[in-house]
Amino acid sequence: MMEIHTVDDLIQILREHPEWRDRLRDVLFTEEEKQAPDRLRRVEEALDRLTHSHERAISRLERLEASVEKLWESHQQALARLERLEASVEKLWESHQQALARLERLEASVEKLWESHQQALARLERLEASVEKLWESHQQALARLERLEASVEKLWESHQQALARLERLEASVEKLWESHQQALARLERLEASVEKLWESHQQALARLERLEASVEKLWESHQQALARLERLEASVEKLWESHQQLLEEVRELKQTVERLTNWVERLSTEVGKWRGYTLELRFHQRASAILGYYVKRPRVVDLGLFVEDLLDAGTQLTDKEKQELLQIDELVSAKHPHTGEPIHIAIEVSWMIFPADVERISKRAAILTQHGVQTFPAVAGEGITPDAKELAQREKVLVILDGAVDMSDYSWVR
Repeated sequence: MMEIHTVDDLIQILREHPEWRDRLRDVLFTEEEKQAPDRLRRVEEALDRLTHSHERAISRLERLEASVEKLWESHQQALARLERLEASVEKLWESHQQALARLERLEASVEKLWESHQQALARLERLEASVEKLWESHQQALARLERLEASVEKLWESHQQALARLERLEASVEKLWESHQQALARLERLEASVEKLWESHQQALARLERLEASVEKLWESHQQALARLERLEASVEKLWESHQQLLEEVRELKQTVERLTNWVERLSTEVGKWRGYTLELRFHQRASAILGYYVKRPRVVDLGLFVEDLLDAGTQLTDKEKQELLQIDELVSAKHPHTGEPIHIAIEVSWMIFPADVERISKRAAILTQHGVQTFPAVAGEGITPDAKELAQREKVLVILDGAVDMSDYSWVR
């Protein structure tokens, strides 16, 4: 067994037996000393966090210093503006003192005007006694005026609030200075106006006398107008009753007219249908006679049998094409007036011919032509709209009006 005489001997033994280190540590260290490495590790972590926090604080401090510098510059500018503002206020005070002196002189002139005004007020009181009766009859009008004034006051208050938000000290002083200069100019004009006002006041006294006489006449006229107004109210009541009766009669008449209009519309629709049926029947009976002058051997074709013959001959018709062909009003077979070749004429019969009629028969004739049956479109009726006539000339569609045919524009009958 190895003897331990020095620390080096102990270290050598621990190197040879590493497992003894933990047992030796348990014997040598207290619990608090054992926790020291963990506590040191937490201290290091806390120190790292503190270091990062310190770096962020330094960065924020640098930004704060920059902000303070800007604030100092802004403060210096504000001090300069304040000095200019104080100079402006001093000038304003001196001008204000001068204005006060001129205002004292103006007050002396106004006192004289006040004495004369008191005399006028005495006469005005007598006038008010006469006007008081007239005032009572106009209370309703004044009530409306009061509501208007209330609205104007609200509008003014709102305007003042808006102005208060926009005012700034420097702009206000500048505007005050300009306004003060304008006030001085107005004060000069006011002194001249006071003199003119004195002259005008003397004239007003004379006019006041004439006004008193006019008010008396106005009162008499007002009494007469009230009497006429009472008679007018009675007449209006009678007229209102008569108006209500008339409105009731008009309502009844309107209902009657609406019923009659609906009946006439239905009747017009039925008449139009019967006109169309009559025209189709007449054209069916006279088609050979009408077209015989222009083509050879015209003959009305049974449309149903004609379509069946096409299908039996191997013509491939779609259901839509078949439906279109079966809706042709009249189909006439004939021979070309010059070549003698067999042709067909597809005719759309309508009491009044519209562009839709021309388009419809052109489409149906084109279907037959595409399937080997040379067919020319035509429209027949008692009248034609200008648009339909122009379209028919453009599409080479025959137009038959009241049994007459103008075929000079169509190359296939030349």
